[in-house]
Amino acid sequence: MKPNTITIECTLPSFTESQHKEINGLLKKGVFKFINTANILEGVKIFNSRFVNKIKKAKIDKALKKSRLVV
Repeated sequence: MKPNTITIECTLPSFTESQHKEINGLLKKGVFKFINTANILEGVKIFNSRFVNKIKKAKIDKALKKSRLVV
């Protein structure tokens, strides 16, 4: 291990694929778009967002990972 390197082991399920699916769906619907931060007008409020991840139908064989982007 390199000095000043932190290794974190996560035992939670990865939601990367469901998060990508959520973002791509929102982009496809035109809900939002990516812009360069240099093009943001002065005084415009930028809202924070986060993902809410859930495992649906966890008690059966067809458990689904679902992600939603919330503001």
